[in-house]
Amino acid sequence: MTHAGGTISCSTYVIHLALPNHTAIAGLTVSEMPDQPPDFDIIIGMDVIGIGDLSITHVDGRTCMSFRTPSLAENDFVKEWNRKAFANVGRNDDCPCGAVDASGRRMKFKDCHRAQV
Repeated sequence: MTHAGGTISCSTYVIHLALPNHTAIAGLTVSEMPDQPPDFDIIIGMDVIGIGDLSITHVDGRTCMSFRTPSLAENDFVKEWNRKAFANVGRNDDCPCGAVDASGRRMKFKDCHRAQV
């Protein structure tokens, strides 16, 4: 196994992983990490995350992780925030971010952030 601390030899196993939301993944190859503190049971990597949608939020001091498979929709927090932040800005209004073009003139919203909304 190659990880941030280098390369080590370790045992591998084929498991059936059952997540708390009743999602099950059969035939998953996992590696044992020897000499690690017992702070966790498993690290879930992109081989699992990549088959579904993962969201981690932290509201009012409470962390919530949600995972679903198969993937159903894009969940883009930046686009969501931009839609709310720029809801009342017209296409030809000066962009509220204050950006200027090469000549020093204020950029229009449609030329600056419109593609992100």
